[in-house]
Amino acid sequence: MVEQCNLDSQAVISEATSISSGGQQTSVETPSRRVREATYRDIPHLLGLGYKFHQYSPYRDLPYDINSVSDFIKVLIDSPTGVLYTNGEGVIGGLMHPLYFGGGNIAQELFWFAEGGGMELLSAFEGWAISQNASGVSVSSLVVGEREDRIIDKLYSRKGYKAHEKAYFKEL
Repeated sequence: MVEQCNLDSQAVISEATSISSGGQQTSVETPSRRVREATYRDIPHLLGLGYKFHQYSPYRDLPYDINSVSDFIKVLIDSPTGVLYTNGEGVIGGLMHPLYFGGGNIAQELFWFAEGGGMELLSAFEGWAISQNASGVSVSSLVVGEREDRIIDKLYSRKGYKAHEKAYFKEL
């Protein structure tokens, strides 16, 4: 069954601005802190969180296209190989794909942003990976800097992760 979601760009940006400034959300119902798979009803709230995430990310100089983000959220919600979890204060999304050197499939985290309950989201993602018979989970970090790298390294290593790659981006 396909759910409908009508987007009001101004309402989403207004909510995101409210979230960014620490204000109360007024344009959409705030989900509970319980981690669950996202639905189409969550899209306006997730777009608000996405806008705030965008402001913190190294991609903040690129435009935040609400329709593209909404379409991407729908792909993850509808994908048999994808997942999108939310707890009302954060979101994590990812896809299963073959490990290119063999060794089965891995769950690839595509984005993870939380103002609360972030580790709960990661644990839910790991649980999903196990349920999909993944041979591993790959996560990334958008923070760049020596101090930030140490913090992220400590966070991930406590959960059993090891550094494997470093990503670079070139705008075209």
